[in-house]
This record gives sequence, C-alpha cells and structure tokens, in this order.
Amino acid sequence: MKNLIKYFLIFILVLSDDNNFKMYIDNKLINSGNLLKDMEPSIIPSKEIVDENDRKPDDWDEQEK
Repeated sequence: MKNLIKYFLIFILVLSDDNNFKMYIDNKLINSGNLLKDMEPSIIPSKEIVDENDRKPDDWDEQEK
C-alpha cells in the first residue's frame, strides 16, 4: 500500500434559472453553456424521433373503419 496515491477532485455544477450551467473541476471552469441548446444529447429530447427506414407494410389499409 506504499504506492497508493490519494488525490481528490472537487466537481461543481452550477445551474441557473435561465437554464445556463457552469461546470468546475477543482475550481477551474471546464464547460459552460445552456442546458437546452448546448448539451449533446439534449436534456429535453425531441418529442418524435424520425426513423428514415420506417415504412408501412405493403398490405396497410388507409381507409377509416
């Protein structure tokens, strides 16, 4: 256990009312931006994900019942 290195990091995430954020590691700013615009993937995903390979079956009936 002589070679055991003990090192601690302090992670801080500051969130603002206007959806902005700042990320700090050991009190150094490492990232900042808007949660809704700058995060990937988005904090709020799209309501519908478009699947370009999606198609209706050949025997699909469009008529109302």
